[in-house]
Order: sequence, then structure tokens, then C-alpha cells
Amino acid sequence: MLLELPSECVLTVLKQLPVTDVVSTGCSCSALRALVADDGFWRDLAEAKWGSAVHELKPLADADAQQRLSSDNSTAAACQTSEQVEQATAGTPAAAAAAAGRGSSNSSSWQHYCCKRMSLKTIRSSPLSLLQEAYPDPWMHITCCVLCSRTSGSATIRSCIARFFQAFPSPSACLQGCPQAMAALLHPLGLTQARLAAGFLGTDWQDPSEFKGCGKFVSDSWRIFCKGVEEAKGIEDAKLKQYLAWVVRQQQAASEQAGYSVAALPPEALPLHLPGAAD
Repeated sequence: MLLELPSECVLTVLKQLPVTDVVSTGCSCSALRALVADDGFWRDLAEAKWGSAVHELKPLADADAQQRLSSDNSTAAACQTSEQVEQATAGTPAAAAAAAGRGSSNSSSWQHYCCKRMSLKTIRSSPLSLLQEAYPDPWMHITCCVLCSRTSGSATIRSCIARFFQAFPSPSACLQGCPQAMAALLHPLGLTQARLAAGFLGTDWQDPSEFKGCGKFVSDSWRIFCKGVEEAKGIEDAKLKQYLAWVVRQQQAASEQAGYSVAALPPEALPLHLPGAAD
């Protein structure tokens, strides 16, 4: 059983999973349900994934989140007032006031902090063997995409990124590491990566495009591989388009295979009632 392992081993296992799988472990037994419900577990998971700098930078991210929420609430209140004036002018009854802002009262929890920074789903490995497929963790994925855009030659890219993550496996390692050592590995990306690490852990970022050096390719790749977006609309990078086309083909093949498998079964092997079938 997972909980029979030392706590460090449990964190080592769970930090490799996407957040949906971590949360789903709570459905397996009451002990794991209690573990996932404990905010202290998410604090320890954050440190295991991203290093000790999370304790210093999370308060900054919480403050940034509150500032953004206050700004959003002010905008929502102004829009609501304008709508009420229009309704009064038109002589229509005022509608019930919409809740201003979408912030959760638990937005400063460690679980909220982790869920925003963890991948949502498991990345599908494709025959394209895209480099970013090897890095499902959003921090590594974003860093990988930034380095891809700064390095030429596929062999050089893979070698440089592998060496970088061996030396600096977490945002904390980047922040606490020697800039000269980073520059020696990936000149001139050392200071850029330190700024990215601080932004990843210390701001309430919504999209990687908010980080310096992260353009549309980084943002699109993060949405596809870390958030599970499968819509090709607006995607410009040719490799990302090819990956999404492969995903669609896989889904279609799976659907066709499932339909063929059921159709190929003899009548006596079929269930009495298929879900969704007409009575």
C-alpha cells in the first residue's frame, strides 16, 4: 500500500503524477482521502516538486492573486453598475446581482497553489518524439520550450536541456544556483531562467506568456501538453499542429476500434443493455 512507504517515498511517487491523478488517489481509500484533504500534504508536495523556495515565494504569489482579484472585482462592480443603470433606464426589473469576482476563499491554500502549477493530465507520447513530450511538469515544460527557442540543432537542444535539468532540476535550484554555472551550461540563458523560476513560484501567473522570453510557442505548448487543450485553432507552430492532428487520429482510431470490437462480439456475449442504447 502506498501509505506504508516512508513519507519521502510517497511524495516522490505522487510528485510525478498530474494533479487529476493525485486528487483521484483520495478515492481509493479513507486514509488517502484524508491525506489529499490535508493542506500540509500539498505544502510538502510543493517543496518536493519545486524546492524550498516555495515557502518564501508563495506569499508573494498569494499577494499577487489578491491584487488581481481586487482589480477584477473593481472591473466587475463597474460593469454591474453600468448594467443596472441600463436596466433602470429601460424600465426593466433589475436582475439579481452577480457575484463579483471568481476568487475562492481557499485561494491561498497550498492545494490551490499546487493545482495551478501542476500538469492537468498525462502527456501522450507520439511518434513525432517532440522534445517537450519528455517534460510533463509545467516548470520543466516551459523551461524546455524556452531553451528550444534559444538553441539550434536537435542534438544540441536535447543535450543542453538534459544537462540543464541535471544541474538545476527545480525552480529553487535555479534561484539558489550560481548564475555563472548556468551561463556555462546555457549561455546566455542563466539569468533568464532565474527570472522565470521566480515568476513561476512567486506570481499568480495565468499563462506562460506573462514571463519574459516566453512567446506564443511556449504558451501554446503549455496549453496542449500541460492543460490538455486539443483544439488546433490559433496554433501556428507546425510541430504542434502535427501533434494535435495525431491526437485526433488516435481518438478516432480508438472510437472505431471500440465500435468494431462490440460489433464483432456474438449476440450472446453482449450485455443485456448497453449504456445509452435505446430500450
